[in-house]
This record gives sequence, C-alpha cells and structure tokens, in this order.
Amino acid sequence: MVIANFISCNDEDEPQVTPISQPVKIQFGEDDSIPENGGSKEIFLQFDKAAPSDGEITLEVESDFPDDFETSPEIAENLLKIPIEKGKKTVSFDFIPVNNSVLGSDRAINFKILELSKGFEPGIKNSLKIILVEDEERVTASFSEASSSLLETELKGTIIQINLSGPAPGEGSITLKIEEGFQNGNFQTEPKFNSEGKLKIVVPLGATTASFQVTPIHNNVLSGHQLFKFSISETEGAITKGELNKREFTILDNELVGKPKSYEVIGGNWKSRKTFFYEASGKIEKIEWETETPGKRTGTDTYYYNIHGQIEKINHFPNHDEYFYYEDGRVTRSEEIENGEKSSYKEYDYDPAGNIGGEAVYYKQSSGEFKLGFVFVFLYFDNGNLYKQLTYIPVDTEEEYELISTRTFDNYNSSSNPFPVEIVPTIAAQKQLPGSYQLEENGFDITYNFSYTFDENGHLATRSASSSSGGESTTYSFY
Repeated sequence: MVIANFISCNDEDEPQVTPISQPVKIQFGEDDSIPENGGSKEIFLQFDKAAPSDGEITLEVESDFPDDFETSPEIAENLLKIPIEKGKKTVSFDFIPVNNSVLGSDRAINFKILELSKGFEPGIKNSLKIILVEDEERVTASFSEASSSLLETELKGTIIQINLSGPAPGEGSITLKIEEGFQNGNFQTEPKFNSEGKLKIVVPLGATTASFQVTPIHNNVLSGHQLFKFSISETEGAITKGELNKREFTILDNELVGKPKSYEVIGGNWKSRKTFFYEASGKIEKIEWETETPGKRTGTDTYYYNIHGQIEKINHFPNHDEYFYYEDGRVTRSEEIENGEKSSYKEYDYDPAGNIGGEAVYYKQSSGEFKLGFVFVFLYFDNGNLYKQLTYIPVDTEEEYELISTRTFDNYNSSSNPFPVEIVPTIAAQKQLPGSYQLEENGFDITYNFSYTFDENGHLATRSASSSSGGESTTYSFY
C-alpha cells in the first residue's frame, strides 16, 4: 500500500514534456530550360510541410542578362521577395522571357534562397538555375535572281540584290567573290571589290536585304558581251548561305547587240550551221561552220582586212588561204593558196549598177596550167536584190558555154535580210528577204516558197521552205 501510494504520488508529480517544433524546409525543384519565345512559366518552391505562419522568402538573383527576362513579383536590386501564406505547402513566382528577335546565345539565370522568415529554413536544393534558350536562327542569304543583263550604255547601272530569309536577328556579313570576268575591267561597283575580286557587305540587325551596284563602262568599241559570275563565298554572324548563292551578270555590248549571230538549216537527213563572231570594228572576225550530210564536218573561216576595211584574206583551213585583190576599190580577183601553192582563182566583173555581174573560176591542172571550170552570171532587180544566178561550163573551147544551172530568187518582201547571199564574202547580193527560190538543174525544176517569223524585237526568227519535193527549216539568232 505504501509502495502503491508512492508510485501514484510520483506519476502525479512528473512534469509533461512539450515537443520542439522543427522549421519548415523550403527548396527548389530541378533546374530548368525555358525557350526565349516560350512565354511565362510558373516556378515553384516546395515546403516539406504546411507553413505554420505567414512569412517571406528572399531570393538572390544572379544574371548578366537582366533585360532578357522579367519576374512577377518584380526583382528589385537583384532581390526577389515572395510572400508565404500560413497553411500553404508551396510558393511560386512567374518567370517571363523577353523575346527580343536578336540572335544570341543561351543565357543562365541563378536564383538562390538568401533569407527566410522565422520558422523556415532552406532545404537541400536551395538554388535554381534557369537556362534561357535562344530561339532565333541565322537567316539565309540568296541572290534575288540567277542572272540578268544590262546594256553598256545604261550608265545609271543596276542593283544586284541579295535577299535574306527574314529580318537579320543580329549583325552579320556577306562576302562576295567574282568567279569569272574580274579582269575584263569594263564595269565598276559600289562598294568596290578589292584586288582579289572580293567584297564584304556588313548586314545590320533587322535588315532584310543586302546589295551592291554595278555600273558599266561604255567603251565605244565592239568588245563583245561580257559575262561576270558572282558568288556568295562566305558569311558571318547572323547570316548563312542560302540556296541561290551564284549569280551571272552580262554587260551587253551595244555595238554588238542585234548583230546576226547564227543560223541553222535542217532538211531531210542533212543540216548545216554557221556562227558569226565580230572584231572590235564590227566586221566579221570569223565564222564557225558545221555540216552533217550526213557525215559531220566542222571548220572555221577567219577573216582579215586591209587598211581600207575591205576583205583581204580568209583562212579556211591550216595552210589554206583565200586572198582578194582590188582595182579602183572593187574586188576583181581572188586566189586560193594551199600549202604555199595557188590551187584556183576567180575573176569578177561588174554590171552598170555596180553589182557583181560575173564570176569565172579557174582550177589548176596536173600540168600546172589553170583551166576555166565555171562561169557564173548574176542578174539583179533594180533595187540591187539578186534575181538570177546562171551557171555555165565551157564546151569544146572557152568561147562556147553550156548552161547547166539556173537559180532564181523572187517575190522579195520589205524586211531586211540579215543573212544575205554573198558572191564575194562581206559583199551582200541581197538587201531584202526573198519569198521564193527556184532551182533548175540536172533535169529538176523545184520551186521553194519561203515563209518567215520574227521575234519580239523584230529580228528574223525562222524561215520555212516548202516545195513539191520536200522542205527545210531555218532558225536564226542574234546577239
């Protein structure tokens, strides 16, 4: 009984122990990456238990890019204060990226728990790193067109433009190079290309194009059309190469524009073609020819002129030349020289109107003597267009001749003939285009009727020849 009373007395007298309250631990979640154009994102801090009272969290913010983002609540002097509500297990703030449309790099922003109200303490994850991810990409640079041309007399020049795929998200540069034509020197640019044929164009932020100006130099000489090839060779900064990074530009020689360039005749199983090239004076420099009858043959006739600008020599093949001789300003004789020896010659005479009226052709015989082979007689309309070509051969004696061929050109129209028949090279025997051609030889009598088409510049484009025995087609081109 005593013992029981003793025990009972001790239980009643022992003081009650009050548990000590532990601080609420606060920590961030995992580090995060947020696109620059991703919009606002809520950032949470987690509590390990409900907040026993109201309070406040102070975060320290570290960033070298304070203008690239905002927060709510706002940051003041690199500190972000977030209120704590009693009973809540989380707090948050809004992270708001600024989409600046400027090309840069990814940026890091660090948040660290700096100070907490009484009853709260930092957890293990007491800091947060947010990577602000750059969303802009480099824009591409491409020429606005693949090719263009300009007459050398258009001294105001033209702009060569380079288009960007969008506004430049930062400063960059485009380096251009002249791949072909740099040494021709008949143009100027602004800005200027350097001695290596390169030009660097700086592209500012926000630009959508880049350009340079080309101005031709008018030289008053037939020097031919000049082709230049530009390329985008390098890019830097916010610019990268696009698909169309090569550009052709042609300065058209006004002394050459419109001159006859070529014609090709196709009929049955044969065809022939001639292409004309010109020297600085505007005279024919050479003619490249090609025939398929059906075997293919090619060659080049190169023209040479005397001091009066008259045809003096034509080189047909290696060691094969044709020379022309004059009296009173007219061609009266020509000779063909092969391997240093005369192989044939021609003599010409003229009608009262000054047209070539006759041609006699002599060929060298095995004996070394020259014998008359053919005599051609040419008849003309009053306007100087060739009417007939009569071909004779001598029989028995050189005073007796037999007509073996008659060729008649008739029904001329009013359009000028850019590719006329020539008896002597460079001396036209036709001024206008014939509407018909009659061939009488070897027992045949065939009449071809011609029809023509013209391009938008008024240049002769095609000729169609039709006859009872078939036809042929001719296409023409001009510089």
